[in-house]
Amino acid sequence: MSEWLSREEALERLRVRPQTLYAYVSRGRIGMRPDRDDPRRSQYRADDIAALATRRARGRSPSAIAESAIAWGEPSIV
Repeated sequence: MSEWLSREEALERLRVRPQTLYAYVSRGRIGMRPDRDDPRRSQYRADDIAALATRRARGRSPSAIAESAIAWGEPSIV
């Protein structure tokens, strides 16, 4: 059975703003469920939070950044 975290715990572990947490959930990077004690609140899967925090701590390599950069192509003269 997975461990679940409150919104505040998830934000603290990831060190992100609430908008970023919600974006991760909407993109499927973090699992979410309603809190069993208070359905108006959400809980977040601890394993997903830990994995994402680890990736964020490692950062991106220069080659990964270069691969995701926009390729503008050859210049053209009009």
